[in-house]
Amino acid sequence: MLLGGLFFLLVSTSGCASGRAKIDRTIIGEWKSNKELSVRTLTYPPTAEKASIEKIEALFGRLIISYSGSKMKAVLPAMNDQPEWIYESDYKIVGRDETSIVMRSHDPLENGPKDRRITFEGENRYWIDLGHLGGREYFDRLK
Repeated sequence: MLLGGLFFLLVSTSGCASGRAKIDRTIIGEWKSNKELSVRTLTYPPTAEKASIEKIEALFGRLIISYSGSKMKAVLPAMNDQPEWIYESDYKIVGRDETSIVMRSHDPLENGPKDRRITFEGENRYWIDLGHLGGREYFDRLK
């Protein structure tokens, strides 16, 4: 559950919109975390131990999020001694601009609604800001 909770935290943090190009903001489909791009954006304190960094970075590249008309489903496959984690919620698009949408869905950590900014980089990639963790998590469209 620890890994699932961490990934929900990553998925549910807010980011900032950037860029000017008008792009397809359709979120419908299946998206997978992009480990390579995401870990490049992470920052660590100088005292961070290599083993801790490796554990954090091992979490990226595994989460798959599916969006349908009004439902989202996040699946984090089992890893080591952690079982598979699945989370489902209704969502609603409550804002948009040229490169991003703001999605409202239930946050199980806060036990209530939370708004999340999803910033697109083209039609097949988006990112979320990781908030206090620093950096971004990128997702690529699978279908």
